[in-house]
Amino acid sequence: MPYIIGEQKTKKLNDLSNNLEMMFYEFLDTGQAKYLNYVLSRAALRSVQYCKYPERGKYETWRKVKSVLQDVLDEYKHRMSDYETSAKEKNGDVI
Repeated sequence: MPYIIGEQKTKKLNDLSNNLEMMFYEFLDTGQAKYLNYVLSRAALRSVQYCKYPERGKYETWRKVKSVLQDVLDEYKHRMSDYETSAKEKNGDVI
């Protein structure tokens, strides 16, 4: 997880994060996770398709986007693991 220090946490970053968070809530609350998948997939794919730095090559852009998405998933899995451990301690193991 990228820990961003004080002056780097700009209003723009927080606003973007809040908008994305609201999108997650909207799609998950309505049971329409497929739309969340669509939006995130489209954003990732279009970032490669319309790369502003073609001289760096599409492969480099594909790799960077994949790396960011993988890092996000890894952090999510780590936090989910913490939750699962806590739930197991509270409720007991299933076996």
